[in-house]
Amino acid sequence: MGWDIINILSPPEKSLLQRRLTKVFFTKNFQLKAGEKRLLNNNIKSMQWLASLKPATCNVAASMTDEYAFDEIQIFTVQLDDSDFEKQCKAVSEFIQRHVPYQILMVIESENQLAFSTTDKRINQSDKSKRTIESFYHTPAINKLYKRDVDSSFTDALHFRQVQKDSLATVYQSYINAIIQYQAACITGTYITHDHKRTTEDMAVLKEIQNIETEIISLKSQLKKESQFNRKMEKNVELQKKKNHIEELKAKLSL
Repeated sequence: MGWDIINILSPPEKSLLQRRLTKVFFTKNFQLKAGEKRLLNNNIKSMQWLASLKPATCNVAASMTDEYAFDEIQIFTVQLDDSDFEKQCKAVSEFIQRHVPYQILMVIESENQLAFSTTDKRINQSDKSKRTIESFYHTPAINKLYKRDVDSSFTDALHFRQVQKDSLATVYQSYINAIIQYQAACITGTYITHDHKRTTEDMAVLKEIQNIETEIISLKSQLKKESQFNRKMEKNVELQKKKNHIEELKAKLSL
């Protein structure tokens, strides 16, 4: 129903690989923890190395600094089952992103859902062959059975013709920006394309909303246990203030 990943991303034909990525690749090349092995064996159904964006395959220049290496962008797809998809896809994408030292755009799918993942992946200053991940960026789970306007706007932004192609760094930043803007659109109901500065501001607002929502969950738990009327009133007032603050932050995303 309009979720063909090659058509959505439309990477240059020369960049397409469509190679099976085996589980043995991870067990042979990386030292996996017990939990990672369980994740690999029990949660992942299959993986594919869909494409490799590099100067020779997409005609976009590499970008190298002391902190970042954008000489290649790999596009991986991962198949999971539908059970507890959002939790699974976050764990799986973080597992793969941590071990593979390239910049990766990851598409995680099940029969009825999918999600996209990127990172802020820097060169490890103690060992230049390794990478340090500062942040993970995930979309919420997207329902493949029904494509909303915000979903269509998001996938349009991922199309290779739409990304900024000054360098591979700006290509990858375009993918990150699209994911952040989609997160905001899931709150506001409207997908708005912003520049990098505004997208960074939106990311901070989204993080603040997430932190306040965590505080609200904690407050609600405390309220259930509270027996004193005055303390209940205080917590209810505090709870309402936090809810109001979230509404103010949501309004800021809509501007």
